[in-house]
Amino acid sequence: LEQLEKPFGVVVNRTGLGDERVYDWLEEKQIPLLMKIPFDKNIARIYSQSRLLVREDPSYATRFLDLLKTIEGLCKK
Repeated sequence: LEQLEKPFGVVVNRTGLGDERVYDWLEEKQIPLLMKIPFDKNIARIYSQSRLLVREDPSYATRFLDLLKTIEGLCKK
């Protein structure tokens, strides 16, 4: 990705399930951590029922909108 000279970042899904070394690696490589999505049985239940998380939990609608704004900001650089 660095060779493409395009801005990028990482969203970590199902955080809390295991190895936390990814955060050290991101910091070492100076890669922005854009968002963490925790491992949550409620999220899994919502997805398993083919429902949208942002409709079921408004706090995630806000978080994903914030993520979009962050990405838009990165793209303007």
